[in-house]
This record gives sequence, C-alpha cells and structure tokens, in this order.
Amino acid sequence: MPEPKLSEVVRACELLGYRYEVEDKKYPRTWYRPSAQIVLKVPSTASKYEVIKQLGRKLVEVRLKHQLAQRAS
Repeated sequence: MPEPKLSEVVRACELLGYRYEVEDKKYPRTWYRPSAQIVLKVPSTASKYEVIKQLGRKLVEVRLKHQLAQRAS
C-alpha cells in the first residue's frame, strides 16, 4: 500500500489490538517535513513477519472503508 497515513496505521493497530506509541521524528534530509514513527508493542511470541502481514491487510481494509465512506457522502 503506497504511503499509508499515520491515522490509518494507528487505526489498524487499534483494530488489531496492538499497543503502540507514536513518536515525532525529523529526518536530517527532510527536517522541514513533519513525520512520525510508530513503535508497536506486541507479544514476544508473535513473529515480525506475521505482525507486518496482519498490519498490511488491516491497512488495506481501513483505507477501503474510508474511501467507501467518502463516496457515500
């Protein structure tokens, strides 16, 4: 999914039941552009691959629901 928004990632984490922390970050090359990173707190038994796969699927679902809601209005 190209360029997921912070709000979409946060919503996907909430729907999956993951605890997370949003941190404001600035990158040296683009110091003028606001950005952030999300630190996920998942059980140690979960594999990184599975967490990323679940998050990606949920992101697609969140974006589609948002787009459908906008078209309906």
